[in-house]
Amino acid sequence: MRILSLPPARSRVLFLASILLTSILLSLDAGPGRRGIEHYVSALTNHAAALATQHDVVLVTIDCLRADHVGAYGYKRPTTPYFDQLARQGVRFQRAYAQAPHTSFSIASLLTGRYFATLTRLIPEARFMTLARWLRAHGWLTAAIYPPAVYVTDKDKLSPYAADHFGFEHVRHEYLSADQSVDAAISFFEKQRPSRALLWLHLFEPHEPYEVGGAPAFGTRDIDRYDQEIVVVDAALGRLARYLAQQRPGATLVVTSDHGEAFDEHNERFHGTNLYEEQLRVPLLIVQPSLRPKVVKAPVQLIDVFPTLIGLSHAPWPSTLDGHDLSGLMEGRTNKHTAVIATLREQLTLVQGNFKLIWDLRKDAMQLFNLAADPRELHDLTQERSQESLHLRSQLQDWIEEQLAGADRLRLIYAVPAVPEAVLRARLGDAASVDALAEVLDRSASTPAQIEAAQQLLRLPPRISTLPKLLQARPANALVDDWIHIAELRLGHKPAQLQVERILHRASAAFELRLRAAQVLAFRAVRGTAPALLGLLDKCPTFDTCREVIEALGQLGDHSAIPALTKRASDPMVQREVIRALGQIAGAESLAFLVDCLLHDPRVSARIEAARALEKEGGAVALKALSQAATSDVEALVRTTAKSVLASHTVAK
Repeated sequence: MRILSLPPARSRVLFLASILLTSILLSLDAGPGRRGIEHYVSALTNHAAALATQHDVVLVTIDCLRADHVGAYGYKRPTTPYFDQLARQGVRFQRAYAQAPHTSFSIASLLTGRYFATLTRLIPEARFMTLARWLRAHGWLTAAIYPPAVYVTDKDKLSPYAADHFGFEHVRHEYLSADQSVDAAISFFEKQRPSRALLWLHLFEPHEPYEVGGAPAFGTRDIDRYDQEIVVVDAALGRLARYLAQQRPGATLVVTSDHGEAFDEHNERFHGTNLYEEQLRVPLLIVQPSLRPKVVKAPVQLIDVFPTLIGLSHAPWPSTLDGHDLSGLMEGRTNKHTAVIATLREQLTLVQGNFKLIWDLRKDAMQLFNLAADPRELHDLTQERSQESLHLRSQLQDWIEEQLAGADRLRLIYAVPAVPEAVLRARLGDAASVDALAEVLDRSASTPAQIEAAQQLLRLPPRISTLPKLLQARPANALVDDWIHIAELRLGHKPAQLQVERILHRASAAFELRLRAAQVLAFRAVRGTAPALLGLLDKCPTFDTCREVIEALGQLGDHSAIPALTKRASDPMVQREVIRALGQIAGAESLAFLVDCLLHDPRVSARIEAARALEKEGGAVALKALSQAATSDVEALVRTTAKSVLASHTVAK
């Protein structure tokens, strides 16, 4: 339902009338009722003033823009002259973090103000209020100009938001250049002439493949062309800012990024692979005429943008948000802020003060860094600062408990059946839940709960302590029994193998059931598994499941998989897994592909993986290709990797 709001002309009239009424009332002796009348008039005046100061909100997100490649954040190259100029006019947050190192969940968190990745794992049925829906309901015209890339990572969880574009009314959903996007933004304002609007603009340029273009030219390496794309997108940002200043004065302009980009730090390229600073820390700038220029040094996060914009827009407050209004930090009223938390699959990170903890729930492994002394995160302090590690881990555990409690409230709202706590913890990747999952199979839980408990057991690291409970379980449901047989074989119970083979070759079985059966059989090198795996490769519903199938094919080592794998190698979402699998299979059939990949593939990450894969191949052809890459590849990490592989061959001899 659209909530009515007063147009600007009526707002001004109400504002002036309220002041006049206040003067009259305060000149009279209103007796006992005077205080109540004064309170009412004050509220009326404040509401009128708020309506009179409601302006446009323009949110610009720049894909893959890491903070330390921006001039205002200390970068030496002249990549962002327009951003830097805006930073001198507004509030710049020195340490802002995305909630995930990839676009899909980062943008979803930004636009909902919620820990999207975690809550949707716990309660997939949940649907969250978005910034666009909220401001739209309170009188803002809303528009979005953004690319389809926003929905790539997890289409199922994002499909409800994709269906209505996160609640925006006027939408251009296509791949546009930065200049085309700004043209579309200006056209929206010129054609619609809204009294106030929320505009979200996602500029895609810095995303790979990095194009050559723009001036100055920094070089030919990936990082050089990446910086050139930042120059291009910064110029477009400057043009948009000038238009707003001239034609939409008073607008609140927010500029940030969805995540960073890795360039060989921690042996990674691109993004979506870890929770280190290069992939997680982003620029964040808020420019508004009422805000004094300031640099905020406290850590903040993208889920704080939603509540902060609500505060700056004088709109009513949504009932539930995970983020915090940053007004206190921006106005210098406080130096404190809650801890920053981000996630990637089974990994969590917490930033508080100068310390950062990364905790892998699946492996139960931690890393602790002092970002002030070690900004590149090269020195793990877990052992040296064990008390600090345990303290931050305890805070993350408390946060998990809060998310579980929040999920319980969401379950009631969406009438979702209760789920055993062990299953919920397993959804987050908590390896400590394994024994409790096995107990769910050994008691009278509901069939859906038992099925998911068995599924989660197979997604988490195996623990031999669960085998007796699996062998004792007597489920009434045949499907639960199938899952238990697969779990038993994974733990080495050979009598289950025949049943698992039957599951794999049962065409009517669900995809994930067959996938888990195939993984276990591939691990045990059971002959005849490859055709079924290749069939699954053609049907995998997500990139994650495709990667799992490809990894199983590599583990199996069957040469019949090589043609199908090489066919998939052009897909950047699974390319690295394909190259690794071909390296595991080895042989003449994969050698030519790996050599060609090492010497000619445009993606640096592919060339690095090809060099590593050739370590198993050996032979004169592989060594010649590695020698060529070690001396002539334009990227230092490719050269270093090739040299390392050559050295390992020398040692082996």
